Amino acid sequence: MTTSPGLWILLSGVLIFSSRVKSQLRLYHPIDNVNQINAEEVGFVLDLPTSKLVQFYNSLNEDCISFAPTFKSLARKLRDWDRLLKVYAIDCAKDENIRICDKLEVRKTPLVRYYPPKFDRNLVGIEIASRKPDEIKQHLTSYLSQLKFSLEDEDLFRPFTMEDSADGVFITQNSVYNSIKNVVLVYQPKSSLIGVRTLLELLSLKSLKVRIIEDRQIFAKFGLKPSTQNLAILNRYGSHLFLKPQIETGESYAATVREHLMSLGVKIEKKPATTKAPSPKELFDMKQKAILSQAVERPLRVYQADMIKGIEDFLVTILPNVPLIAGESKRALESFMRLLQKCHPLNGKGDGLMIGVVWEVEQSNGLTGKQLSEKLKSREDFGKVFDVKQYIGCASSKPHERGYPCALWTLFHNLLVQNLYSVDEDTHPPGDVLSIFRDFIKYFYQCPQCVENFEEIVKRRPIHSEMTHKEAILWLWTTHNEFNRLTADQAGDPMFPKVQFPTTDRCPTCRNNNSSWRTNEVLKYLKRLHRFDNLSRYGIPNL
Repeated sequence: MTTSPGLWILLSGVLIFSSRVKSQLRLYHPIDNVNQINAEEVGFVLDLPTSKLVQFYNSLNEDCISFAPTFKSLARKLRDWDRLLKVYAIDCAKDENIRICDKLEVRKTPLVRYYPPKFDRNLVGIEIASRKPDEIKQHLTSYLSQLKFSLEDEDLFRPFTMEDSADGVFITQNSVYNSIKNVVLVYQPKSSLIGVRTLLELLSLKSLKVRIIEDRQIFAKFGLKPSTQNLAILNRYGSHLFLKPQIETGESYAATVREHLMSLGVKIEKKPATTKAPSPKELFDMKQKAILSQAVERPLRVYQADMIKGIEDFLVTILPNVPLIAGESKRALESFMRLLQKCHPLNGKGDGLMIGVVWEVEQSNGLTGKQLSEKLKSREDFGKVFDVKQYIGCASSKPHERGYPCALWTLFHNLLVQNLYSVDEDTHPPGDVLSIFRDFIKYFYQCPQCVENFEEIVKRRPIHSEMTHKEAILWLWTTHNEFNRLTADQAGDPMFPKVQFPTTDRCPTCRNNNSSWRTNEVLKYLKRLHRFDNLSRYGIPNL
């Protein structure tokens, strides 16, 4: 019997092992004033005595990637607020962060939330829906202005009144003798937060203090004639004068103060530039390296993204090439789709779509594959379910390797194990599940020689309805390893060589001392691998 390379590709799937690759897709860095955190750090961060701005993002989501430069720009502008507000980001695409993102009810990305000091962990934070930096800053200004601070800063936002002593304006709460050399007075009308905004923009200048006034007559307490001017600077040696900002904004007021101080020889540190946004090609390469790192470095996982992408590729790319769906091919497709509907390999948004797909298949007498594919793609929910852009566990370091065949094989393994755990009364007999796979390959895997070779395997190792779950699961495993052995010396992806699976380091108990298989241990391992709580959502762009 001869075996074509196409079938080897189909049956090489996830049974792989490779050398480690180290790479990480990071959208943010400390130089951007964004602190990247992981799940174990979230509790500590939320307990901090400062306010927090946190972005929940998905590093493989195009919207999150597009938003990154904007968030960096915002974070850079918030650098001067650091004494009161820290900026963080957490990647909800990472396996280790998915649970905490779920706990904090992150249902979309990118998501920006504000957390006040010593945040109540029973709450989820205050969402800021705007994506415009200036609008986000306005929200933050309002939130911060309502806070009460420690003794050192208890008068931070409290307006300076006519009852306050002019002599004490340079004195902080914790010391009569301190480093404050200049005080800025900002007139803030009742309906405005311009004084608060000016104060926040100048927080990083340790020798400067900003006091808000709500009555221009207070300027007279410092030897300045009250007028329509709103901004004045005092120094502790008796020099007091009005400053003239270009426009009436907190940023303009702060810039005017900085310019005045620099004219007096005060050195003010320049803000470091944000990290350069990667080019599309650089970003693509980063994503590919991060995906390959995820697939290789992490303990072997089943990726939901692979199954979603594989099903989409079948419906969009493979199905249109089928000349006619009728008779046996219709029955095979209907059975396969019903199995998908029952075992839920798609994300939570896929139930309605699967019901619709089954209905369309039932009504598909006389339709070509292209006609059925177009019908499915025209559904409003199609793009919402099939939003995965890349394969993860089935990714390849070489073009035209792995991908769809790997995903199809992953799906077969997973559906067979999920059928084992099904509690429905109409659970498929394990042998019938294998027959569904066989018919799907027969009618929809577009390689005639591959189909012929697969049929030869079935003749040699028959599938029957009386098979137990153990027999059916091990049938797929044995077949897969048989083909991996036969194709071990064929060209393929060097990062994912074909080996006998599971390898000893993956499952030390799966072999005897003489290297023969302990099938009961293999069965346990395969069940663990494909159980629901081992299903990774890495690579799914919308949570």
